[in-house]
Amino acid sequence: GELPNALTPVYPTSAGLPQVYLRKAVHSGLVHAARHGAFVETIPPEHMPRSAMRVGGKAWSLEQALHFLHHPTPDVSLAQLEDRTHPAWQRLKAEELLAQQLSQLQSKRARDELRAPALVLTKGGLHEQLLGVLPFGLTDAQRRVGEEIAQDLMRQVPMHRLLQGDVGSGKTVVAALAAAICMDAGWQCALMAPTEILAEQHFRKLLGWLEPLGITTAWLTGTQKAKERRAMLALIESGEAQLVVGTHAIIQDKVKFKNLALAIIDEQHRFGVAQRLALRNKLHHEDMEPHLLMMTATPIP
Repeated sequence: GELPNALTPVYPTSAGLPQVYLRKAVHSGLVHAARHGAFVETIPPEHMPRSAMRVGGKAWSLEQALHFLHHPTPDVSLAQLEDRTHPAWQRLKAEELLAQQLSQLQSKRARDELRAPALVLTKGGLHEQLLGVLPFGLTDAQRRVGEEIAQDLMRQVPMHRLLQGDVGSGKTVVAALAAAICMDAGWQCALMAPTEILAEQHFRKLLGWLEPLGITTAWLTGTQKAKERRAMLALIESGEAQLVVGTHAIIQDKVKFKNLALAIIDEQHRFGVAQRLALRNKLHHEDMEPHLLMMTATPIP
């Protein structure tokens, strides 16, 4: 019989899924993609720098690179295929990196279009009063981060900030000072934690600091009695509750804020993206978004 003019690919598989089936599926996928014009170059060839298109002395299109990797010619260096240094691999890597950079740029541009309330720090206001009643002085790090957050809150672009520090390093104080700026400007602030225990720890701390200054706080969890819950929901909707602390009960549809401007999320990686977005969508005020401060003790790469 006639030998194939390409090497035979071997795909990672699981029990009961034969190579023949996988090869057919990949082949028909490539044919289908080509037929439906899926191999559109991210950058048109005429705008692609020579060096980027010419990998290993040859101009590789996306389609050629993909086709080659699934059907390599017998003269190919197997080592280059295995360690992914072959020009066809390089072409795909360049494509992926470019696509990632472009999508990040698009997201950044979309974020820069968003608007948030500008929360200006007032002299002699709640922020200053809170500093006065705290039973300890701030560390240099707390002061620096607090000032950076205050700068962000003054801008009309929503803040997206991750505050990382070990347990006990005083992230709650930084959050309370940010909340003070927000509430002093006449807006509501929400703090969401993944468990009732964490939410309650925050609640007790913040109550101790803020209640003596005349701040009304509301508490929301999934295990609340219906009567207490109704009372809390009314406080939040009327705007009487300036600070709302709770679990993901905060993002349920029934919770209506009067004017949420700052959302603080503790241990944010324990919440799904949809849950974090739901909190951002709680500000139905002239197409604005709340500022977002995420806190974590776990380093997130």
